[in-house]
Amino acid sequence: YDVGYESSTNIGFQNWRPTGISSTGMESVKAEVSNSVWEWTTSLFDTNDDLVPTNLSTGCSTDFFVTKHHIAVCCVGHA
Repeated sequence: YDVGYESSTNIGFQNWRPTGISSTGMESVKAEVSNSVWEWTTSLFDTNDDLVPTNLSTGCSTDFFVTKHHIAVCCVGHA
């Protein structure tokens, strides 16, 4: 999957494992991610009536529908 740029962040399907906050990559992407606020919710990550599976990420979400994972939401901050 080509997103059109090189990056070591977890954006645009570039990495499938965690990367550190000091990873090299596009400075604007790093600033966007580091200025964000993440909040764990009590909502379980599970299927719902509005879910439409795609071939782009087959199994990436549905593999986690085991009522063990919670949803994290992000509110992007601006520096």
